[in-house]
Amino acid sequence: MDLYTAANPFVIVCLQLAITQYFGKMKAIRSIVVGTVIIGVSMLINVYPIYAAGGMRAITANWLPLGSVFLILTVALIAFGELFTSARMYEYIGSLAPKGQEGLFLGYANLPLALGSLAGGRPALSSSTTSWRAAPPRGPTGCSNWCRRRPPSAGAS
Repeated sequence: MDLYTAANPFVIVCLQLAITQYFGKMKAIRSIVVGTVIIGVSMLINVYPIYAAGGMRAITANWLPLGSVFLILTVALIAFGELFTSARMYEYIGSLAPKGQEGLFLGYANLPLALGSLAGGRPALSSSTTSWRAAPPRGPTGCSNWCRRRPPSAGAS
């Protein structure tokens, strides 16, 4: 696992209990706003390496480029903001729903994820390599390119 992907689980495992203990009494909507602001700030800090002396490739700590440091920091801050928003979002949506329709409202909350999956396909691990590639797309948008006939290979007669 590299540093970029390790930042997310590290922050979640190390800070989940502390965030829940200290901020668990905060109203759901306020928690969602705080998490959204943290995520927005995490995106904004990526501007700094562009204007820093030496640019994004300036080496910090004698081994890591400055752009990489800020990328890791961004991933960590997104995970930190997610600690405030993810669970509380469903709590807030459930509180908005009329009695007996909580499940319907929570299903509607996941509708954008379902539509995105249908339109763009899902990632899958390639059988020939260990890199990620897009699986055959599903839905009307993805099928238009997938269903097109492929040109014959150069060796075919």
